[in-house]
Amino acid sequence: NRGDPKKWIFYYVPIMIPAITDDPKGKWIFTVENQVRIRLIVGNNEVKELAAREIMKKYNPDITKHSNSWVIGPLMIDSLTAYIVQETNSPVKDVYPFKAINPNQLVMEFRFECSSKVHATEIQKKIVDNVYGMK
Repeated sequence: NRGDPKKWIFYYVPIMIPAITDDPKGKWIFTVENQVRIRLIVGNNEVKELAAREIMKKYNPDITKHSNSWVIGPLMIDSLTAYIVQETNSPVKDVYPFKAINPNQLVMEFRFECSSKVHATEIQKKIVDNVYGMK
C-alpha cells in the first residue's frame, strides 16, 4: 500500500472526552448502586476530520487528492487501567480502578466500584465539580 495513496490507513492517538448526547437523560457520568459510571468517547467525526487535515498538511496535492479514500481512526488500545484521582494525582481511597482488555468501541463506559452507594454519589459530585479526575 505504500505506493498507492488510495489505500493508505492512518491512526491517531485516542482522545477521551465525555460522551454528551442530545438526550437530556443521556448523562456522561452517573451512579448505579455502588458504582460510578463514566461514558467517554475515543473519537468522532470532528476528531477524524481534524486528523485528516493535519495528515494532509504533510503531503503534496498529488497525494492528498486521494484523502477521501483514506481510512482514519483511533489507535487500538490493547489494555487500559483507569483510576479516579485527587488533585495530587493519587488514587481516591475506596474506589477500585477500572480495567479493560482490548476495548474496541468508540464509546467506552468506565465502571468504578466504590465502597458504598453514598461514597459513589460523593465521588460523582467531586468529578463533576473538578475536585477529582480520571487518569
